[in-house]
Amino acid sequence: MHVRALGRFTRLGIAWLVSSALGCARPATVVEVHLDSDISLTERMTVRVAALRSDVAPQWREIGTFGPDTERRLPASFSVVSATEQDSVVRLLIEADIAPPRQRQLRREVRLSFRRGLLTSTRVFLSSRCTDARTGCIAPGPCTLSLYCLERGLTCGDEGRCESPDAPPAALDGPMSDATEPSDAASPIDVRPSCVEGATACVGAALQRCTAGAFTTIASCATVALCAPSGCRAPACSVGQLRCNGRLRERCNDDRTGYVRVETCATDALCAPSRCAAPACGPGELRCNGANREQCNAGRTGWAVLQSCATAALCTPSSCTPPACNVGDRRCDGEALQACRIDRTGWSTIQNCSGCDRCSPMGCFDACA
Repeated sequence: MHVRALGRFTRLGIAWLVSSALGCARPATVVEVHLDSDISLTERMTVRVAALRSDVAPQWREIGTFGPDTERRLPASFSVVSATEQDSVVRLLIEADIAPPRQRQLRREVRLSFRRGLLTSTRVFLSSRCTDARTGCIAPGPCTLSLYCLERGLTCGDEGRCESPDAPPAALDGPMSDATEPSDAASPIDVRPSCVEGATACVGAALQRCTAGAFTTIASCATVALCAPSGCRAPACSVGQLRCNGRLRERCNDDRTGYVRVETCATDALCAPSRCAAPACGPGELRCNGANREQCNAGRTGWAVLQSCATAALCTPSSCTPPACNVGDRRCDGEALQACRIDRTGWSTIQNCSGCDRCSPMGCFDACA
């Protein structure tokens, strides 16, 4: 294929598999990726790309180093050529290493949709916001917005927000002519092997076998990522399935190879597949509930009794106050007859003895009689 310069776009070629290498007679199926960023205006940035496949390690190809101190500037473009005559999808990972002082890495995933015999294009913008530091990443090391998004099955998009990695291509020139030739601008990155009799390969989610010099589909896997030359792998989960993993609410990823984090609940016990429940109390929080001293339980779902005080009035969150007396007790304070309060916090005068009357715990008696 020919890789054309578009406006200020750099003339680069990354071919996933040149059609003529397999002897294809039909026009090539091409997605042209137009790459731009607001980072290289002020900082040096090295960009590389790789196709993501479940059965082989990524084959990285460098697009170039861009920045104010280099001769190369963004925007730039490169082409991805499909070897299959069918519509298919390729997961493309774009990685940008940014030099000091920022010294961070930006990763963005794009899913390229090939349309049979068409030249289509998609624009990818690497936003400086995607390198912003944040919290909540699962992987150790520096946590950036782009890493945070990828861990959730998303990608950091043009506006510096987590979004779907699907890239809807826009048609440029319609069907390509039969005169299209392979590009020699760069050696190809293979996403499937040459057609050797009996060999198997994945084209999107289709598992194909080479028979009589051509690949034919022998099985359709549940997703692209579950397709491997050895066969279709079983999905790890169902579409949209939710679960709790400790305190993490997780959702089945788009590839159905595992789960991505949706939300982190306050505790394991507060996690339900559909939502995180609100904590009933704070960690270690104490309170009185009637005469009971209580503490927030470990799961923060409610309260556990620590101690039962004699009465509610004697309860404080930190301790039980000892009773001043027992219910039914009486005493004399001078000539005042007193009884223990019902809450056992102290004494109350119930009668004052006067004149010849004298006080006793049983009541006032006439001392003059």
